[in-house]
This record gives sequence, C-alpha cells and structure tokens, in this order.
Amino acid sequence: MNTPSNSSRVYNEIVRLAQPGADPTNAERTLRSPGYCRGFASTRAILRRLLKKFSPAELWRAGVLQRRFEPPRTIVFFLHPDLASPRRTWIAVQDEDGTVHDIVGQCGCISRKKTIPLFAIRNDALVRRHLSHFKSIFVAFSIADAAVLRAVGLPAITATGLPGLEHRHENRYRKLFLDGPDELVDFPVGEPTECSVSTHDSADSSLGEPTECSEPTTDSALSARKELRDRWSEEFCRYSLVLVGWSPSIPSAAEPQQLAETVHRLGQIHEGRSKNSLRMWRQTDGSLEPILRTVQLRRSQPIRDALEKSIEENCQRAIPDPPRPELPLAALYDKLQHYLDVQYPQGSNEVRDDILRRCKKRLVDPLRTQAETTDDFRRAFFLLQLADLVERERAVALEITIPPRPNMKISPDTVDRLTNEQFKLVDRIMKLTEALRK
Repeated sequence: MNTPSNSSRVYNEIVRLAQPGADPTNAERTLRSPGYCRGFASTRAILRRLLKKFSPAELWRAGVLQRRFEPPRTIVFFLHPDLASPRRTWIAVQDEDGTVHDIVGQCGCISRKKTIPLFAIRNDALVRRHLSHFKSIFVAFSIADAAVLRAVGLPAITATGLPGLEHRHENRYRKLFLDGPDELVDFPVGEPTECSVSTHDSADSSLGEPTECSEPTTDSALSARKELRDRWSEEFCRYSLVLVGWSPSIPSAAEPQQLAETVHRLGQIHEGRSKNSLRMWRQTDGSLEPILRTVQLRRSQPIRDALEKSIEENCQRAIPDPPRPELPLAALYDKLQHYLDVQYPQGSNEVRDDILRRCKKRLVDPLRTQAETTDDFRRAFFLLQLADLVERERAVALEITIPPRPNMKISPDTVDRLTNEQFKLVDRIMKLTEALRK
C-alpha cells in the first residue's frame, strides 16, 4: 500500500470533517455517492482545526489555502471557495484504500497539479471499478449530476475545464482518448518535494508565504513517471466519453449551458479523428418519464436499470458528419442521367443488365458453387433457394429504380406492387440466412 502524501493527509482530514452533500429536495436524497460532501459553514473553525494538524505550507501545497494581495503590501490567506460555503458541494477522488488524492469542486481540482477533473480519474477507484461494465466515462456539467451518476454505479466526473480546454491540456487529452501512450507530456506523478515557508514582513500575513515547490527530477522518478503515464493512457484510450446533456440530479431534460461550448471545443480536437469516441446523452420529456417514476421508488437498482436503458436509446455521436451540399432534385436527376448516358450509351436496359451481371458474379454464382460442393443435402437446398431469391430480389429492385426506357414513368400502383414483392423476397432471404446459420 502506498504511503499517503502530505496533500492526501490534508484531504482525508477535510473529508472526515465534512458533511454529506445530499440535498433532501431532489434525486440526491435517494442516492448516496461515496466522497460526495459539501463545504463548511464556519471557515474560521475549520482553519483552526486544520492548522492544529498541518502547517500553513502543507495546506497551501494541497490547494486548501488560497491567497490574494491587497495594497500596499498585504497578503490575505483564505479557505478555497469550494470548501468555504455549505451551498457548494464537492467530490473526493479516492483510491481503493480510501486515500483521497484530490477534491473536485465547482472550480475544478483544488490541488496545485495544474490538472482538470477528467484527468484526475486516474486515482478514482469508483470510476475504475465501473469502467469494465460501461466502457464509457460520463462527463456531467455539475457536481450534483456527477454525484448522482456515481451513486448508481456510472463512472462519472465533471466537465470543468473542458469547455475552454487549454492548449497545454490538449496533447494530454489526445493521448488519453484518441492516440494512446506514445508521448504523453506534462503528466504529474507523485508529490512535489517539501516546501519552505518564508515569513512576510506584513503584520496581516501571519500565516507566512509558502515558496514555490519543486518536483523530483531523479532518473528513477522520471522512469516511474513514464511507466505510470503509459499504463494510464493505454487503459483510458479504450473508452469513449459521454457528455451528459441533461440534469440527473433534478432531474430535467434541459441542456446544460456549457454543453454546446464543450462539443465545439472537443470537436476541434476530434477533427479528422474518430468521432465515435465522443458521444452525447440527451433526454426529452417523454424519455425522462421512466426515470422519474423510478426515482420515486427511492431504490438505487431500478434507477440504474432505467438509466442504462436510456443510455442505449438516447446516446448518439456528439459530432455528426458534415452535411452534404444539397442540390435541387432536378439537378440531381440531370447529373444521374448524364452519368448513365456516358457509362451506358445504349440506354437503361444496358444499365440493368450490367448490374445484374455483377450481382450474379459476386453473389449468386458463389452461392450456387457452395451448393454444388457441399455434402449436406439440406444445406445445398437452402443455398440454391437463397441464390434464386437474391437474383430475383435484385431484378425487382432495379425495376423500381431504373425504368425500362429513358424518361419512362412507372405508375404508383406498379411501384407499390414491386415494393411489396421486394419486401417478401427480402423476408424470405433473411429467414433462409437464419436457417443456414443454425
């Protein structure tokens, strides 16, 4: 078991002192998410308790203490905003041993590792535990929404930092979710070395001013850094991201304000790459009804089942293919007619004969060859039937799409008759294919 770092010891103490973040007015009351807490009402009392166990430098390094400069030469230290109000909730990122590696709040990660919540999941045991089932990481747009999804077993984290993803994080995102582990740069591993504290000469700065922290640069540390980042990136590039385009905690089908901005920013990164690795999970008032009914039952498993069904039905690619340029129907017909006139100067009959010849060569003849070479009489019978049906179905389809003579119009009754015949042939083809499979 790894020895907890100084920052982890600070976070563990904060989680021990904090109150659960459940809100009794909505879906959060039904579900309890591990590590979901709310800020403190009395910041002075919490600071006093923390300063009894940790030095100001340790609290500064962990990001728990913030500072601001006031004229003329005053430095004021205060508790991190995500911890300083009971109206704000946050999620503790814990490993299997219960060690807290970071705290994710409305502002993002409070640690000073210059990271975003999506990258902090490398130490999140809850996310890792459920990734084997879902194969997706759910990105919610509020702490409460992420907490509800985590409570029912979905690997979820917040989208903080993604709408305006900085370029210094862009390369890390590519390596994690698009490319793999070739060269993942600027990846923080381990804790910085100890910080020293120099006392400021202002009387208002009684806590002192921690100096900058340096990270270990030994060969062994760099080797461990590369091994960990490669293993992490190899693991997470197998999963897709699902942007949660509704609010599970209320619940409401309304889209989050930053959804469109996030899709636009990530779309820039995914441009020319796989678009299937980024999906969006939306709801409508109708699709939300089954979820609302299960929330009223106040049991976790029915809610999870309803959410899983909703994921299957309402997830779609976040970045659709660019629309093709639209042409008037007359222009499309002219282009098609010009192509046919060039390729088949003899007219429509030559088009149909050529397509049927190709179909016979690529589909029908191989099926008949299999029928002749098999020793199973029943299988040979099915193969011959299938070859005959495929040939007939293609001929009927061409009757609908390509008239016997140029500029000849087929009557609606003829189209309906041929379409019904085609449907019947396709149905028989599917049944024969299933029989051959068995």
